[in-house]
Amino acid sequence: MRIRKIINWLYHKFYFPGFPTAKKKLFYFNIAIGIIFAVLLTLVIDNTQWGEDNLNNIFDSFFIKREAQIMGKRDAPEDIVFIEIDEETYREWGEPIMVPRDAIARAIKTAYRGGAKVIYPDILLEHENTTSGDRELRDLLQNISREERDVNIIFPVRIGYRRDRKPNIFDDLINQEENFYRAVPGVVSSDIYENTIRYWRGYEDYYQNGRDDKEIVWGVPLLASVLAEGNVKELNSFIDEILAGKDTIKKLNLASGKKIKLSTLKEDFFFQRIRFTIFHEDVLPGKPEGNLNIKNVININQLKYFENDKEVFKDKIVIIGNSSPDTGDIHVTPVGKMVGMYIVGNAINTLISGKQTARASWFLNLLFFLIIILITAYFFTYFHAYLANVLGTLVLSYIFIREIGFYFYFNHGIFLISIVLVVIIGFYEIIDDIKEVAVDFNEKRKEKLSANK
Repeated sequence: MRIRKIINWLYHKFYFPGFPTAKKKLFYFNIAIGIIFAVLLTLVIDNTQWGEDNLNNIFDSFFIKREAQIMGKRDAPEDIVFIEIDEETYREWGEPIMVPRDAIARAIKTAYRGGAKVIYPDILLEHENTTSGDRELRDLLQNISREERDVNIIFPVRIGYRRDRKPNIFDDLINQEENFYRAVPGVVSSDIYENTIRYWRGYEDYYQNGRDDKEIVWGVPLLASVLAEGNVKELNSFIDEILAGKDTIKKLNLASGKKIKLSTLKEDFFFQRIRFTIFHEDVLPGKPEGNLNIKNVININQLKYFENDKEVFKDKIVIIGNSSPDTGDIHVTPVGKMVGMYIVGNAINTLISGKQTARASWFLNLLFFLIIILITAYFFTYFHAYLANVLGTLVLSYIFIREIGFYFYFNHGIFLISIVLVVIIGFYEIIDDIKEVAVDFNEKRKEKLSANK
């Protein structure tokens, strides 16, 4: 009997054809307002910093942190190996301003002999170090160049305030050897006022000889991924389109069958988000030990134990860097504070694993917009604004963002414009408040006219 009563109650409450004419009109009005607002909000998200900031909040709160909790329980991918100068080692060296070049040479030599495919020392080499190892590192690079093995070495460079490329002490070797490359670190925040690193950047432009000679230098994540699994000639074929300022999306083919989507515009906060799957110690609150193991991270002082190991570095991307907090290379990310070289590693893994994020198709976005608008319009038609707001928040925030939105993001890298799911509720409440104010004003006006009569 109770079940029948409940069914009967639900039928009368939610059976739209039985609504009074006034409520039907209000329902259609709410739908029209929702459609207009959804279109305007989409334009705002795409074209303003406010839109990007709110989009970042949705990403961080509902997707990035939740994905990190899941991936943190899994072992880090084994395609990338880190040779680490940890805090203890750095202090043993006397906390030098420059990392000893003989130590860098040792790390490159071990990775090279182990069969690494790409080697990236995440250490600037702008100035000569007269006390330690420049000659040893130069001799090693010359020997590598002469042996003509299939290895690629990427040297980090900076682009200055005046868009000039800063020098590297091995510029002469880089210019001569086709397997030596320059690249900017290529991990950035959304703007100068916000210091959270959440994007990889495909390239930077600079001026080589005066303001008329514009050049392109690739970002490390993109270049390392292409060198490891793609075709660098295919990548370089896009330079002319970038310099011409064309707004197009290119797809780079990888040996694994996956593709890298590259926007010819420098900024694209859909394609260029880093998906964090590699965690060193003290990043994740729930797993402070991180998810790296002996196959992923090797202390630079322990390299002697891997000199004859043919598996650890074989066909891997090797990143060499300093993890000591005293070097100042620790940055805020959506998942916690992280050492620079590990952020670069996460960006590379995002690309080679085919996990780039992307906009949902227009059809999928349209479908979800319509469902959301219908649900929200119904709530604000039938229930009081406060109750409608509570119901809308529970249904849209939890079901659509936390469950459906996260499913598409985690499994397919597809991002629905989720901010609409949250903001649209508050907008309907504002409209409802305006209607209540208008009704009260109209009633008071009628009372005043009646009193004057």
